Amino acid sequence: MTNVAVSSINDGVIYTITSPNGLAYSTQIDYRGQSLLALEVYNASGDFDIEYVLCKHDGQTDHIKYSGEEYPIFIKDPQGDILVALEKETDGKKQTLVSKLFPQNNAAKGVITKPFGEGLLGFMGNTGYYLSYRHLKRVDFENGDITVHRNKVYKTFTKGVLKGNYIHLLREEGSNTVMHEQLDRDCRPIFSRTVELPEFESLEVLSLAIDEPSRLLAVRPGSGKAELWTIDVYGNLEMQVLFSLESEIYTLFPPVSLHSGAVLFHFIAEDQNGWFVIKDSTLLECFVEKSGGYQSLPDDRFIRLGPEEWVLAGANATTGNGYSLTFYPAIEKFDSAVDKIILLNRAHD
Repeated sequence: MTNVAVSSINDGVIYTITSPNGLAYSTQIDYRGQSLLALEVYNASGDFDIEYVLCKHDGQTDHIKYSGEEYPIFIKDPQGDILVALEKETDGKKQTLVSKLFPQNNAAKGVITKPFGEGLLGFMGNTGYYLSYRHLKRVDFENGDITVHRNKVYKTFTKGVLKGNYIHLLREEGSNTVMHEQLDRDCRPIFSRTVELPEFESLEVLSLAIDEPSRLLAVRPGSGKAELWTIDVYGNLEMQVLFSLESEIYTLFPPVSLHSGAVLFHFIAEDQNGWFVIKDSTLLECFVEKSGGYQSLPDDRFIRLGPEEWVLAGANATTGNGYSLTFYPAIEKFDSAVDKIILLNRAHD
């Protein structure tokens, strides 16, 4: 099992996770207001097992370890339980074994189904909607069974959200043109409109609606600016710069919705990485990597993690205005194990 040391700093609580032969980050998710990590824990021969580490409110941790090299995908079911999906290929056919990570009454039974799990848009009752790699999937969770319906495959960039009993999608139609499409719960189109947008490198959806303004988070090609784009009901566009870096922003990761109503994004820029939190049209905070930790852009706050340079791997919501971030030391080889992984549990202003 991994070793965990817990310490308090001005900006939150740090969990430092180590293992004698190294470890690597796999994924994370919130579990009933706590942070659940999946880590690759290496042995002396260079192989690894998957260890699940639950970082709890009281500073304690629970650990579950599984032998064998598997790359898990976390899934949250409509009741808030955590499922683990392991994709396998048998006779050229891809399948997924889905089972509860914390089963009741020691039940270990899993369900074999079609691949799904990433890109959750949300739930309508016991049905989940997933948009991953331009594939829109409707998944029914009923009495322990999971049924995956592959409803749509889109040819271009596609993002989406749920609003009420409708699915809203935004997808590229052509140069500087996107299609906003509204679908019913069976994924049937019922309304669409085209919207003219400037060229973008990254685009994430904050909200999409027909009868009220829609909001997007955008980065333009070659730019270090994060911009909030608001589209009114008539298709008119208003743009607002949230912050600006000296280096180009390469990647903007999907939003993490916090229970405070705010939204967290993390990003990779040309020579640094970081995260920011916005609520409505207001930037609440923004931190960028600086040797030894992360520097606040709006003020002089500095979160010190250690002497190394750090990479932000993932994030999840906790409770209220709280969230957790996971970091590992920067390494030259992408697939190399590291000597420690840090989880920072903090709250925005």
